[in-house]
Amino acid sequence: MSGLTVSLSQEISFPWESEFRRSREKYKFYSAKSEYQETMERVKFQIYSLYSDLLYWEKYISIYKENKKTLNEIIRVARARVSVNKMNSSQLLKLEADLAMLDNKIWQGEANLEKVRSKIEALSGQTFPWDSLRIAQAEFDFKLPKQTAFVPQRHPLYLQARQIYLAEKANAAWKKGKLFPSVTISGAYTFRNEIPGRDQGEDFLSLKASVPLPLFYPIKDRFEIKEAEKKAQQSKSVLEEIKLKLLSAWKEEYAKAKRNFMQYENYKKTVIPRQLATYKAQLGALSSGTVTLLDVLDAYRRYLDLSLAQAQNKRDLDISLFKLNYLLSKSKGENHE
Repeated sequence: MSGLTVSLSQEISFPWESEFRRSREKYKFYSAKSEYQETMERVKFQIYSLYSDLLYWEKYISIYKENKKTLNEIIRVARARVSVNKMNSSQLLKLEADLAMLDNKIWQGEANLEKVRSKIEALSGQTFPWDSLRIAQAEFDFKLPKQTAFVPQRHPLYLQARQIYLAEKANAAWKKGKLFPSVTISGAYTFRNEIPGRDQGEDFLSLKASVPLPLFYPIKDRFEIKEAEKKAQQSKSVLEEIKLKLLSAWKEEYAKAKRNFMQYENYKKTVIPRQLATYKAQLGALSSGTVTLLDVLDAYRRYLDLSLAQAQNKRDLDISLFKLNYLLSKSKGENHE
């Protein structure tokens, strides 16, 4: 008579192997999370930069429309002088040609403005009612931060690279952990087992443990371990490279922002007010004949060029400040080690 046998076995892996595997997956998860955050910060920087372009082209159009009115005023004075033979009519024709060129500049600005709007809508995924939309400049007026405010280890790009390095490091440790053999423990219980020489069987319990001999595995996995260690070392090099790039980008952009900020203040407080005053004085003196029309035109064109240069400088300053704020972006949540 054969008895009923119930058996149970359990394989016990090397305990650190599963821990390394969990660590590897954890770091991969946080790496993907940091990558997503860095992507969102970069897209935000791109949108802010495009808004700077938008504001620049709005200012560009405004400057040329304002100067169109000014040139019309100069032409009015010039016509009056031509009518009394105090000015050559060829100079008047030149002024009227300049006026037509201003229309071309305005059309060019409007075309570029439309291109920027399309780019903003493509990046943001929204269609804006541009006719009613008013960009609040204060929303984008970041202040120049302290030069020592930057810590590259907090940036999502650095944290992403660090978590990749930690994942590769854990993967190499997991590969090594696989060299250690697993232990299989099994037990069997047989009910009423028939034993020769006895009238009835007895229940029988058996326990055993088995360990595979790791003769082949070290040779098999040696190449994989070396490859995993190589990847870990490479990811560590990438981590250091990203840190240096972030530091270099911060120093370069900070110097650029500081230079643009000083130029902006100079334009705002000194250059533009003085040139505007010079131009108005020349225009007022034209009727009295104390200055020539060429003097007025020189002052007018100089003011126009400086106004455009100020608008360009403001755009460059805004983009530099947006870049600094992108570099100052910090990872949300804990820095998982």
